[in-house]
Amino acid sequence: MRKYKDSENFGLKAGEVLLHKGKYVEVYSRKSGKRIYSLNGKFLGSIGHKEFKEVCIPLDKCIFIKDMSSWKLLSYEGEKICESISQIDFLRNFPEYMVLYKFRGQIAIYSRTGECVLKFGNYGEIISARRNICLFKDITGKTKVFDLKEKKFLQDSFEDCISTLGGYYLKNSGGYNFLNEETVKIEFQVDAFYFVDFHKKRNVIGGSICFDKLYKNGYCGIAAKYQSFYNKSKYIVKIIVPIEFKKIEFDEDGIKAYKEDEITTYSYFAIYNKYFQEYSEKEDKTIQEEKNIEIKVFGSTVKFGEKVYMFDKFLAIENPSRNLTPCRCFSLDGTYLGNAGLIDDGENPTFPNIVETESWIAMGINSSGGCFGEKWGNWILYYYNGKTVVRKSFNNYEIYGNYYVFSYNLNYKVDSSRNNYIAVFTMKGELVLTLNNINGVEPKESYIKVIDFDDRVWIYNLKGKLVIKEGLAQKQVTEIEDTIWVKQPSGFIMYNCLTGQKYQQNVDEIYKVDIFDYKLYEIHYQDYCGIYMYTGDCSVNSNIIGFKEIVPVEYNLIEAKVDYSKFKLFRALKDDCEEIYDLEGNLIATTKS
Repeated sequence: MRKYKDSENFGLKAGEVLLHKGKYVEVYSRKSGKRIYSLNGKFLGSIGHKEFKEVCIPLDKCIFIKDMSSWKLLSYEGEKICESISQIDFLRNFPEYMVLYKFRGQIAIYSRTGECVLKFGNYGEIISARRNICLFKDITGKTKVFDLKEKKFLQDSFEDCISTLGGYYLKNSGGYNFLNEETVKIEFQVDAFYFVDFHKKRNVIGGSICFDKLYKNGYCGIAAKYQSFYNKSKYIVKIIVPIEFKKIEFDEDGIKAYKEDEITTYSYFAIYNKYFQEYSEKEDKTIQEEKNIEIKVFGSTVKFGEKVYMFDKFLAIENPSRNLTPCRCFSLDGTYLGNAGLIDDGENPTFPNIVETESWIAMGINSSGGCFGEKWGNWILYYYNGKTVVRKSFNNYEIYGNYYVFSYNLNYKVDSSRNNYIAVFTMKGELVLTLNNINGVEPKESYIKVIDFDDRVWIYNLKGKLVIKEGLAQKQVTEIEDTIWVKQPSGFIMYNCLTGQKYQQNVDEIYKVDIFDYKLYEIHYQDYCGIYMYTGDCSVNSNIIGFKEIVPVEYNLIEAKVDYSKFKLFRALKDDCEEIYDLEGNLIATTKS
């Protein structure tokens, strides 16, 4: 197995994708398009997004690379073979060769291995190509024959050509010359020929035979063309009835040739046994494709057909079969990290199969389903040095604001099945909190709310320390900014989620006032209402601790008038008056009945 070193990692950057094509490497970039490299890392060429489909044409031992408006032909090691090519045509019936065109109208013929068979020149128009033959029509209208095998033109030129199975009938002043496409030789000369329709293609052992009737000097004969079932692109042409008979007939059993009073019979199987049996056996055309070549990318081995997704601190190698372990993840020093689901599964791009932070990588599979490895849907977290972040695996993760919450939870039907584990991380990958036997976690901007299986709420700070050291019944909890309010028979107890302190608040009900960018709340107490703004400063003497009074609690009804360009006012109503307050709590107008 051949191996190649890192090769400067093919210029691979975060967000790019590398594909090992066996003989070369493609790198995709959303910004710049596609780049082509040799397996040794030599840059061969690039192309933008618009011409993605025609960036290169790989061949056996060389490759065409698009170069602006033209093409260049390079070896897979990056050596230049030919450049400034305007057009490429592969010979339709013999793709081992290709015709290259230059902008000046010159043409050349190259093999798929990059060998020059016919150098650039003005040879006329190519009118046909068959196996080892290429026919040109020059400016005089004459047909010239080029021997692709010997890389030379035949000396004679011809007036016309007629294509047939196995070769061409070339016309000159003496009649027709049959040019064998396999040997590139004139096999016989005749005055005329005729394609036999009766039993045009007769099946025999290992293949089929068709016939041409040949005429010369007042006599006729038969040329047979045999095609093996194992090599249908090749015909063997032989004269099986010499040109010395006056009449020839075909029937079900074979051919009858008449010469004066003599009749000679040729059965189809006798013809096969005498002339073509040696060509009927299956040819061994097993080709060992170069699929065992490995390359190195940032110290990791990449095999033929594998795709590399590049991230900031690691890479993922996708198996082309996309089976149970479609992606293997490695750090940039080649350390194996683990397996993950498909990078782009086309199902749920919001929740990918890999989560990366500055500190670690989480590998798993998203909620769109599927499986990989030995476990179903497990997430495992590793540092980039290959060590695990936490010893346990998870079966789910969610994003809350600037936090990742990974959890492993079962179906909780009875108390004894409360086997649950939760870990909270920042977006940078810092571990904030780990908990066992917890029903759920909801990180907030300034604290972390935890709910246990008895529907009690616990409050932790952003460093993972328990702030409120008593569980609060969730049904009685109201969350307001950085505080938790718990309903009491008389008023509320307010807990500060930052300090853990608690305060009695003389409030019957509290509601959020929907004014953008303002922390305003409508307070109800003893059948009256007012407006307060949350400040969080519990040291200021106020009727409602941690809040600033905007409209005092002494009105029957309060309406907000909000015009985002000019006015932000409150209209407060009593039984005997109507008063207007601004957002600063200033009374700016009043009426009395």
